[in-house]
Amino acid sequence: MRNSGAYTGKERGIALMLSLFLTVFLFVMGLTLLYFLDQDSRFGLTMQRAQQAQSMAQAGIFFARSQELNYGPDCIGTTPLIYWADATETQGFLIWKEEEPNPSKQIHARGLIYSTDNKLLARRELAAPMVPFGRQLMHLFIWDVDL
Repeated sequence: MRNSGAYTGKERGIALMLSLFLTVFLFVMGLTLLYFLDQDSRFGLTMQRAQQAQSMAQAGIFFARSQELNYGPDCIGTTPLIYWADATETQGFLIWKEEEPNPSKQIHARGLIYSTDNKLLARRELAAPMVPFGRQLMHLFIWDVDL
C-alpha cells in the first residue's frame, strides 16, 4: 500500500523550521524599518527647528534695522534684549550690537526655539554690518555666526 500523504523521516518538521525562520526574518526587517522611520522623523524635526531658529534670527536682524531707521542709531544697545514672537515664549530672538571699540559695529541676532518646559531646542546666530544711518541701512548683508 502506498502512503501518498505521509512525510519521510528527513522531511518531517521542515515546514515548521521554514515558517519560524521566515517569521524571525520579517520581524527583524520590520524592526529595522521602524528604526529608520523614527530616525528620519527625528532628523526632520531637528531640521524644522533649525529653520525656525534661522527665521527668528533673520526677524531679529530686520527688527533691529527697523528700530535703527525709526529711532536712531543708538536705540540698540550692547546688552542682549530678548523679544518673543509668541505668547507661550517658545520662539524669539535676542538682539544686540557689538562693543564700542569695534569701528564697524555689527548687529547680532540669535534666534531661539524653546520647548514648552523651557528647554532650548535650537538656536542660530546671525550678524549684519552697521552702515551709516539713512537709506543705505536697508542694503542688507547677513552672515551666519554659527558656521
